[in-house]
Amino acid sequence: MSNFVQKFLQEATVLDTETTGLDSKTAEIIEFATALYQDGGWQIQSQLFNTPNGIPPESSAKNQISNRMVQDCPYFDQVVMFDVLNMLGAPKYFVAHYAEYDQAVLVHSFERMSQNVVAAMFANPDVWICTWRVARHIYSPTFQDKSYAQNYLRYKLDLSVPDNIGVHRADADVQVCGALLERLIEDGLAQGVLNPNEEIGPQLVALTQTAVPVKTWPTGKHKGQTLESIPTEYYLWSMENQGILRENDPGYDFDLAESVRKVLEARLSSGA
Repeated sequence: MSNFVQKFLQEATVLDTETTGLDSKTAEIIEFATALYQDGGWQIQSQLFNTPNGIPPESSAKNQISNRMVQDCPYFDQVVMFDVLNMLGAPKYFVAHYAEYDQAVLVHSFERMSQNVVAAMFANPDVWICTWRVARHIYSPTFQDKSYAQNYLRYKLDLSVPDNIGVHRADADVQVCGALLERLIEDGLAQGVLNPNEEIGPQLVALTQTAVPVKTWPTGKHKGQTLESIPTEYYLWSMENQGILRENDPGYDFDLAESVRKVLEARLSSGA
C-alpha cells in the first residue's frame, strides 16, 4: 500500500445512517455507525437511537430496526456532542455510499438542534466522497451494469467481508463500504483513473463532484435511446415539463443534465 493510500485511509471516516424515512429534511436518525482505519483494518462503532415519533413500519421493513429495539436507547440529540461526534474521530474526509443522502440527513439533524457549526462541517461538499459515484466513474466503461448499489458491488467485486454480514444496518454497511473504498482505490489506480503520485482524497472528491456520462435516456417514450438520437425539441419540452432536467427540482438528475447539455452544445456548435 502506497504512502498516499495509507495516509488517505487514516484521514477518512466511513459513515452510515439508518433513518425513519427517505425525506432527508424530516428523517430522524435511529442508527449511526462509523468505520475508522486503524492497524490495517476498519474499526467499527455503532449506536441505536430512540425517536419521539416512532419508526414507521416501512422503515423497519428495510433496516430491520423496530420500535422495541430502540425504546430504551437515548435520543440522537441527547448524546450527539459526546458519543456521536467521538465516533467520527478527526476526519479530513467523510465517505458513504449514496453520500448525498447521509450528508443531507446529518446537516438537517444538526440544524434542528441549532448546532450550526457542526451542520456547516457536514454541509461542506469538499469533504465528502461518495463510493456510488466513484464506482460509476471507475467501472461504467467496462461493467455495462445498471446497478451500482453497495450490496450488488459487494458480490460483483467479491469484496473481502464476512459472508454473515447483513445489509441495511449501519454497522454492516460501513464495513462493506470500507472494503469497497479500498477496492475502488486499488482499481482506480490500476486503470489510471487515480494518479498514484498525488494525494488520493482530493482525487476522490473530484470524482464525486464530476458528472458521470450518461449514454441513454432513462424514461418515457425515448427510454433506452441514445442521447444523440433524441430530437432537440424533446429536450426543450423536458426542460419545461420534467424535473429530471430542472436544477433544484427533487427529481433532478445531475449526470443526465450534464450529458444532455454536452449533446446540445455539440449540436449548437455544428449548426445541427
